[in-house]
Amino acid sequence: FPHIQFKRAEKIKPLLWFGKPGKIIPYNITESDEPDSISEIKISKDLPHPGEYEKSINLIKSHLAKGDSYQINLTYPKEYQISGIPFDLYMSMREYIQPHYGFYLNVGNMKILSFSPERFFKSTNYTIESFPMKGTRPRSDDIIEDKHLAGELYHSEKDRAEHLMIVDLIRNDIGKVSKYGSIEVDNLYGIQSFETIHQMVSWVHGKLKNGVRESDIVQALFPGGSITGAPKEQSMKIIDSLENYQRGV
Repeated sequence: FPHIQFKRAEKIKPLLWFGKPGKIIPYNITESDEPDSISEIKISKDLPHPGEYEKSINLIKSHLAKGDSYQINLTYPKEYQISGIPFDLYMSMREYIQPHYGFYLNVGNMKILSFSPERFFKSTNYTIESFPMKGTRPRSDDIIEDKHLAGELYHSEKDRAEHLMIVDLIRNDIGKVSKYGSIEVDNLYGIQSFETIHQMVSWVHGKLKNGVRESDIVQALFPGGSITGAPKEQSMKIIDSLENYQRGV
């Protein structure tokens, strides 16, 4: 969306950054003899005051009522101070969370720790697929309660409505680079259970047009609908007006 002038545009980090490792070395934290150096984690910036949060929510409700958007993904940052080595923190969190996708990136002036159950997209042999996620419930140590929470998520009209909006948005985005009539949605409203949450997930896939490049796919899909809203462009403008920080990575 180069035509949109975001007032909180990032001035330091690039909008997109692609990298490929020159060498892959397996690392098993359970077999490491190195001591965990993370001795203390203190929060330095917490979530906003409830009054500030309520004000933003009321503004979002106003936009929804006027039809400016159907769904807005509002976020707030938390900041922590750690004593120790960031990589040790990453490995400890990875062991606990057990994410489907995670990475640690050391670029000198900053370290990026990422944990996510969601992959943006996958393309192989001119087939493209995405697994949009929207709708969550916490896990429970009690088996019966855990099953109840998963069932509650599956039958929730609110979560289904929000999920369907994002599925339709992803279908539209993938349609920009796919052959006409090839897009399908399978396992609609499926529930996947991860280490700490139940997640509503659907499978959207299609056949890419001839000559489509990876850069074309990123241009059509970026940023993901599940982290912005629907319709995407207007939702991003509203988010930019409400969030007082730049999301960055």
